Amino acid sequence: MFSYFLITNRNNAWLFWGLSLMLTGTVGNLLDRLVNGFVTDMLKLEIFNFPIFNLADCYLTLGVLLIMIGILRGEE
Repeated sequence: MFSYFLITNRNNAWLFWGLSLMLTGTVGNLLDRLVNGFVTDMLKLEIFNFPIFNLADCYLTLGVLLIMIGILRGEE
């Protein structure tokens, strides 16, 4: 599914990079689950009370944000 949208939206930088980050985060979490049986959360911010997360979660969140920006800007 990601591959189809990546190919069809390669001219829209916001959607392309957002989908690329989402694909990277999805594959990262999937590999973690297949190898370990669970997703390892490894980053904890001591500055304020925030849930522990991993880089794949960051990529997914940033990817969704980029896609939302691309949609709101209406660029094709």
